[in-house]
Amino acid sequence: MTSSGNRCWAVILAGGSGQRLGSPQPKAFVPVAGQPMIYWSLLAFSAHPDITDLLPIVPAGLEAQVDSEICPRLKLRTEEETPDLRIHPAVAGGERRQDSVRRGLETIAQLDTAPNESFVLLHDAARPVVPSAMIRAVVTELRHTRHHDLPVAVVPAIPAGDTLKNLSAPADRSAQLRGVMGTVGETISREGVLRVQTPQGFPLAAILGAHREAAQTGETFTDDAMLFEKRGWPVRAVAGISLSMKVTYPEDLDLIEAYLGTGGG
Repeated sequence: MTSSGNRCWAVILAGGSGQRLGSPQPKAFVPVAGQPMIYWSLLAFSAHPDITDLLPIVPAGLEAQVDSEICPRLKLRTEEETPDLRIHPAVAGGERRQDSVRRGLETIAQLDTAPNESFVLLHDAARPVVPSAMIRAVVTELRHTRHHDLPVAVVPAIPAGDTLKNLSAPADRSAQLRGVMGTVGETISREGVLRVQTPQGFPLAAILGAHREAAQTGETFTDDAMLFEKRGWPVRAVAGISLSMKVTYPEDLDLIEAYLGTGGG
């Protein structure tokens, strides 16, 4: 467990709609191996000895379900291994992912008395397989780089293994209905190209300040590490794990269900 004054927060982001899964309920609450999808991420972080604080960010109106039905199961599973873990009440997310992250960070800012000494890991609940080794790799690198002049972010990533091509022209509606995406333009070199995953780790004060600045300027971004990239702050990549895939389509759910259902979680 990290020392007091060096807290390590895990923020679990669960705001996806689930439309591409064909689900009427939010993605993170779709059942997977007998549990809501969000449960598996919460379990992985709550059971990890490097994590001191756990904060779920969920669609508005579902906070009570997480607090009263899901989180109590975590405490039963982890109270012996991580007796000092603090599981905080769920917070309602915003319209966009970055709004949800900022709400989570602002909540932490009210709870953490030493933000300059703390870290935060931001994780998408749509990645329900979170190996302990990947959490450890991110936290270890955060600790290793804490004395650098610039704040350093850490992301898990895997090299792009497939051939990459860009799309020169998207398909029209009738072709899309046949499953056609469009016309390929050219092949792109995959050398040095990474597929970035979560959890992404940050010094708490730095990522909070970057999010506040982005909210004021209207800056948009697809992942939190982009805030560091645009400010010229280092982003370190550690080895990710292919199995920690993002559930987007029904076939993704089938693969994760098969893994978790056989005890892989």
